[in-house]
Amino acid sequence: MLTAINPQNTSLATGFPVCHSQGELLYHIGKNNIKEVFIDKELPGNLSLDAFIQVVKTKYPDVEISVIEPYVEAESEVISTTIIKPQNNVLKIAALVVMLQTVFSLVIQYSSLTPMDALYAIAAGAAALVFFYGGCRWRN
Repeated sequence: MLTAINPQNTSLATGFPVCHSQGELLYHIGKNNIKEVFIDKELPGNLSLDAFIQVVKTKYPDVEISVIEPYVEAESEVISTTIIKPQNNVLKIAALVVMLQTVFSLVIQYSSLTPMDALYAIAAGAAALVFFYGGCRWRN
């Protein structure tokens, strides 16, 4: 097994023997009876990559050729996340909290609630809304 890479592509260096040109690769294949070759897309030489592969396949049909290229890590897209801050739709957040609190208190206590208790739960939710909104306004 032999690796043929461009000397500038140090990231492609492997544990296999390395050569750095098309001519050197052909020489080593003929001399050492190599059966598998890794070729860098940017290997220096006079032929294009496709033409060089065709030459190797024609001259040495039993040689397996794999084309390698440097791995470039894709730039990961940064997803903009907005942390819910009090400035962002404070009233909507507070209303959601109050509605959830009121619904849960009514559902949990449904069997033992009297109509007056239901009104108290709704009033407690409204008070929580006022305190939450006032606290957010006071902090900012």
